[in-house]
Amino acid sequence: MNEVKIEEYILSHIDSEPELLKRMSREAHVKLLRPRMISGNIQGRFL
Repeated sequence: MNEVKIEEYILSHIDSEPELLKRMSREAHVKLLRPRMISGNIQGRFL
């Protein structure tokens, strides 16, 4: 199975990212010099 199919499967089975988390992620990317440690929606749902 390739990565694209796996990601499509995951996205079809999880809820969309809540608006609050979208705003927090955006704010972190605007205000922090290196916001690379922030988990995205897929990683956050898994954790």
